[in-house]
Amino acid sequence: TSGILTAIADSGATDDMSCFGEEVYISYRRIKNGFVVLANKQKVPCLGIGKIKIVLAGNEVILPDVLHVPSLRSVLISVRKHRRKPGCSFVADNTGASLNFPTFSIKVDDTVDCLVPFTFSPDVLAHRSKLISTGTFRNNLASSSAVSDNTRHRSQRRGLVTTTAPPAEKRVVADITENDTPVVLTTI
Repeated sequence: TSGILTAIADSGATDDMSCFGEEVYISYRRIKNGFVVLANKQKVPCLGIGKIKIVLAGNEVILPDVLHVPSLRSVLISVRKHRRKPGCSFVADNTGASLNFPTFSIKVDDTVDCLVPFTFSPDVLAHRSKLISTGTFRNNLASSSAVSDNTRHRSQRRGLVTTTAPPAEKRVVADITENDTPVVLTTI
């Protein structure tokens, strides 16, 4: 197979998130009792955080601090986080949309959602292939996120959602933004 997947460039997410497990991370740290609150107020587990190496338009890109949220059906690329990096931007107008990096740009398919084609870097794919052949990889590939379905229903916007947890417990507090997408503010 070509290995081409689809990520979502998400203007509401404060952090990058992935449905894929530890096997695609370059580095990974488990999070105990972490969670993300989705637009429908469903609390879903956030199992870890780490770096992922992907290929966009033939260019390897390392995404740091990617949250592992198995309930998603895709990778979410935070536009907020991306545009704060030197030389990076997200541009959208009546002619289309693009995710821009210091040395290249990639067209965003915004006909339904802000979709960005990607693949994992070859070294990650080799590791993943090994895991698939041994039966330890859960194939969780799809072209859109259940969360992104909510971006099409902007009439039902929500405000700040917070939760309380015992002091010894680590938790992720989420904010549901204008786009009704899960946005992780911080891990406590």
